[in-house]
Amino acid sequence: MTSALLAAALLQQNLNQVQLESALKANSAARITPLFSDPTEAAKLVRMGGRNLRDLDVFVIPAPAGWEQNGSRWAVFSKFQHIQQDHDLVFTINGSKLGEEVPEYELGGYSITHLNLDSKLHPADHMVEVVSELKLDAEAGSKSVVARLNAPYAINAAWVDGKPAAIAGPDEVPNQQPYVMKAGGVVIVNSNQTVKSLRLAYSGVINTRGHDKITTELAHVTAWWTPSIGRLSHTTESAIVGPSSWVIRGEGFEKEKLSFTSAFQSGRGEKQVFYKCDIPISYPKILAGTYTLAHEVIKDGRAYRSWQINPVDKKRAQTDVRIMMDAMAFFEKNLTPFPFDRYEVFDADTYYGIESYSHTLLRRNVTTRFVAHELGHTWFGGIAPSAYTKDTWNEGMTQYIDSVAFGGNRDRSLNNGLRTLSYKKPLSKLLGWEAGNASYMRGAYVLNMLAEEIGQENVFKGMRLILEDRVGKETLWPDLREYFEQASGEELKWFWDQWVTGAEFPQFGITAVQRLKGGGHNVAIRQTGSAKPLRARIAVIWDRVGGVGPVKEVVTLTQRQQTFAFSGTPEGQPRLEVFPYTLGTVKK
Repeated sequence: MTSALLAAALLQQNLNQVQLESALKANSAARITPLFSDPTEAAKLVRMGGRNLRDLDVFVIPAPAGWEQNGSRWAVFSKFQHIQQDHDLVFTINGSKLGEEVPEYELGGYSITHLNLDSKLHPADHMVEVVSELKLDAEAGSKSVVARLNAPYAINAAWVDGKPAAIAGPDEVPNQQPYVMKAGGVVIVNSNQTVKSLRLAYSGVINTRGHDKITTELAHVTAWWTPSIGRLSHTTESAIVGPSSWVIRGEGFEKEKLSFTSAFQSGRGEKQVFYKCDIPISYPKILAGTYTLAHEVIKDGRAYRSWQINPVDKKRAQTDVRIMMDAMAFFEKNLTPFPFDRYEVFDADTYYGIESYSHTLLRRNVTTRFVAHELGHTWFGGIAPSAYTKDTWNEGMTQYIDSVAFGGNRDRSLNNGLRTLSYKKPLSKLLGWEAGNASYMRGAYVLNMLAEEIGQENVFKGMRLILEDRVGKETLWPDLREYFEQASGEELKWFWDQWVTGAEFPQFGITAVQRLKGGGHNVAIRQTGSAKPLRARIAVIWDRVGGVGPVKEVVTLTQRQQTFAFSGTPEGQPRLEVFPYTLGTVKK
């Protein structure tokens, strides 16, 4: 075979961009799946594209320096990504097949310690200009920097360790190093040396229907608009230029000046505001627009505000502010002090809502329902961060402290948590809105179960320990166990194994009821549905005992079958109830 024929044969064996683009345009999972070595990896891409695989972009690029161990090429699948669990997918290419995903939590040895954000809004053009300066902490022998920045943003200039760097497209490989390449929502700093700082100047047109937008009336800039490495938290300083008539919010405290010099100046009809957030957070935001202050209360030096878009609903504003104040009092009493000088809720027209820390954005028809939940994220997701790459522990924790502990289960979070049993995936593996809201509701239910075991006050104490120790640290469900053990003095490995990292949900049934001489009954209960007997609480309910009823007694099973003695003179037959004690079912 001639060298030309050999080269052609090798090219046919290697998966290329044309093949991938053709498969996406077919808009069919049947065309996508055979391109992968593992069908479960293909399922990730199918979920990302949903019904519109043809809307995805794909870029085949060389693997960054230091990342070649799984293959010399990567395929980046990209689209506009919403905040938190959504992200562009990166797969290795192994010859004619796509290999495993390169997980976003693979950091390459880098983390962002601080981010300077310099931005200017251009409402008439639906555009934002940004200059981001990343201070990086790097391990010795780190790989090239791999960061995330949403697809619509185009990099105009870059500086690596203070020196200008070349800008490369996804189909270019410059001869010089370092160079910066952007492929969809992935930014690569290809360098043969450890990078200590990265400065990027970029811009993007943002005007989605139900998410981020910049219009002549509003600016909601929240989703992947800042470079992120593993979505880990960092401190921020922000300068924002926008219309002088607008309300403009960044993250943290408003300041008169910052430590860096802004690249942008405010012109006629514009103003510039500065913000600083010393709490490391994962999701900085810009919220701005022609808002009306619908209601405000200042109490103990802290402002509670409702900002609305027309038409203003004064009654809703008053209700929202009252809920914020009531929730704040409860959270501060049982958790740790709120770290900011205000909490504000901003109306959105179509945007559903976002995790927030010093303010929140919620669609105007759900502000009253969710403002306390978003306030709770100041503690869980803010002070103790959640990256949304491996689990979403903070959603379950916030759902518990807000909807169960503060709200008394009035929104039926516990009832909904019990309904997640058909989804056989551990709580520690649930991400965001996967399987609906399972991470929220099951997480709340499991924490309520924990309160049944160690007491609610010990749950609050454990939460305070988490908030004191996990500031700025990547936090996951398995990390939390030690704090509740310290709070309660009890060993809780069994609880985490069963209900957090496990996903077996037992079924219970009464196998025998025996009347005892002199009064009382023995009730035999059997549990099935798990590889081995679980430790579980369940209620035994008699309709009447000694003329009083119903009478409930909670028992703890640790064996496959156990018999429990009940005194008094029960009438009728007992029944079992798992709610809200155990993730399980009762045999009918």
